[in-house]
Amino acid sequence: MASNTATTMTTALTTVTTSEVTILTTSSVDASPLENQVSENQVSENQVSENLQDSNQYGCESKTFEIILESGSDNHIKWLLVTCLMRNLVTRYDAIIFGGAVRDSIRHSYASRKFYSVLKKQESKTMQESYDDPTLYPEYSDRFLLPTDIDFFMPESYYRPFKKYIYKRGFYYKEVKKMDLSYINSKCLLGQYRLVKAEIIYYNQKTNKSYPILLDMILCDKVVIPQMDDDFSVNKLLMTNKGIFVTPTCDFNYGQIREQIDNKVALCNSTISEKRYEKMNRKGWKITMNYSTFVFKLRTNTEEETCIICLEKLKIGELEVLPRHCKCMYSYCRDCIKYSLKSDGCLMCKKEMCMRKKMCDIEMYEKHQILN
Repeated sequence: MASNTATTMTTALTTVTTSEVTILTTSSVDASPLENQVSENQVSENQVSENLQDSNQYGCESKTFEIILESGSDNHIKWLLVTCLMRNLVTRYDAIIFGGAVRDSIRHSYASRKFYSVLKKQESKTMQESYDDPTLYPEYSDRFLLPTDIDFFMPESYYRPFKKYIYKRGFYYKEVKKMDLSYINSKCLLGQYRLVKAEIIYYNQKTNKSYPILLDMILCDKVVIPQMDDDFSVNKLLMTNKGIFVTPTCDFNYGQIREQIDNKVALCNSTISEKRYEKMNRKGWKITMNYSTFVFKLRTNTEEETCIICLEKLKIGELEVLPRHCKCMYSYCRDCIKYSLKSDGCLMCKKEMCMRKKMCDIEMYEKHQILN
């Protein structure tokens, strides 16, 4: 996870405005703390409350985990432990949680609300028994979805207090790896970020069950909002003590990403790693590919068109590959697209095209056959 986390982070910061929130950032390395970058937004504060409402409902701030462990099923206990930890990270330790943990908490809450809205129509079981039955409304099975790891940025000054909090709550804490982030991400300055990979485990002596949670902590003197690069659109959310926000360089606003999560649809670039793609695919996400240099589609135009390489006529229903970022009107057939790699530009207008992105586009299509 460390390498994946590191490769998706850069220290460049920009300014972005969405309908939900304005995020102010700077390109300076000595950027302002988060509280000076994010404006107040009541809607976003409600988003955190909505997604972590179960932890608030059960009084996680005032009750001990021993009491929480007696409040529900094994799956619900895991959810409470994770959401309580996330809530405390952002409220007590000024952490910024990003990636899958934010996505999965939203997806879990969505599926749970949908399940309960349907459940009201039948009363054959108690509410908890119905919720824990995986055969009941399997279309809302993501109510069992739980974040298994939490990625977050946190001020270095809160590192020791956070560890004390973990011990106080009865968790076993084990650090797996420590390193400077610059060793695996050349865009980070030496000493700017420190990556600490840890595992925390809560052991319930009454039931003899353990609850592990993986942590990827990125520590820095001043927490700044990171830029997310080669990642899925649904992973580009930041949970802070002021709410949930979209990363500064994301092409979507919060409402659009929320709709993608609700429909379990994710958009990614062809430069995404195969490991990350397969992980999302196994979780049942419908993935839409954002190819960088080509358009892959099935031909529907009845006008005669030939492949620019082999000059064979393209048939209706056959794969047709077009250049994406220039207006040149020519096509490749499936067998000849590989020859485009012999040049780093458009065959006609010579507009420069990134060779790496061209290779990623072709390889991703060949592996997964995803059309535009």
